[in-house]
Amino acid sequence: MLIEIKIIDLPMYAVIGKEGLCTTKENIVQQLWQEANFHFNEVAALGMKNSDGAYVGFWGAMSDESNI
Repeated sequence: MLIEIKIIDLPMYAVIGKEGLCTTKENIVQQLWQEANFHFNEVAALGMKNSDGAYVGFWGAMSDESNI
């Protein structure tokens, strides 16, 4: 059975955050979140907000080691 592939064009978006390399010996995810939270005021004006003024959300994004 072949999988049907559907390509969808979505609106462009930007990711603002910290980047680092996690390994099996050193998981720095918590450290990256702490640094991002500490410096949040520097990028707060760039965040997307709902109509009530609350931020839309916060997510972690991942890439592979070729991006570092």
